[in-house]
Order: sequence, then C-alpha cells, then structure tokens
Amino acid sequence: MLAKAMLNLESCDPISSLESGRERRCRSRLRLALPLVLIPPGDGAKIATSTEDVSCDSFYCVSDRPFALDDELECEIMIPGDDVSSVPEDDLRLRCRARVVRVVPQGKRQGFGIACRLDDYTINRSAIIH
Repeated sequence: MLAKAMLNLESCDPISSLESGRERRCRSRLRLALPLVLIPPGDGAKIATSTEDVSCDSFYCVSDRPFALDDELECEIMIPGDDVSSVPEDDLRLRCRARVVRVVPQGKRQGFGIACRLDDYTINRSAIIH
C-alpha cells in the first residue's frame, strides 16, 4: 500500500505553479514519520531524525543541524514491512542521494525544517546506517 502510494507519478509544471500561486509541490505527499539518517558530505557525521512527510521524489524532516540550499546529502530511509510479518528482513531501506531544496528555521521549536529532493536511490534490505 505504501509503495503504491509513493509511486503516484502525477505530472505538473512547477514554474507555472509558482507563478499562479498554487501549491508548489508536484507530487502527492503522505504524512509519514519514517526513520531517517542524514549523512552530510565530507564530515561523515550521521544525523538521526525522521521524515514528517514523503512523496515519490522528496521528503521533509527536521534536523538539529542547518543545511544550505543545494547541499547534497547521503541518506537512508527505513520503510517498515507488512504489519503481519515478524521477519525484520521485510523492512526496506532506501539508500538515497538527496539535494536540499528548502530550509525553514523552526522558531520556538528547536531545529531546522529540511526539504530534500531525491536525486537517486537504491532499495535494499540491509541494516540502517548507525
């Protein structure tokens, strides 16, 4: 069900959407809290957080660390398997290369909202990065 929802590939024109004042997102979004690890290039520091929403080509999360627009990150998103299965291998891991497209200071709430567009990903069943 989750995979089917994430593969909803609607088309849109983000430029005309911006000009008309309509919603700027091209894809349907799901409010999902999925375990997420962000790995900035160069320093190897792993930042554990979770998504707040996802689409088939992007995600939004909150991070204690600020990022700059256009930063490229490695990340891993864990997608839980079927609820009726007791086999941990049913969980899927998306190993992703993502680009920061929006940074939102959280104000009273600690951290920074980070919107990322997925540039590339692979799917596997190996352990999440620690």
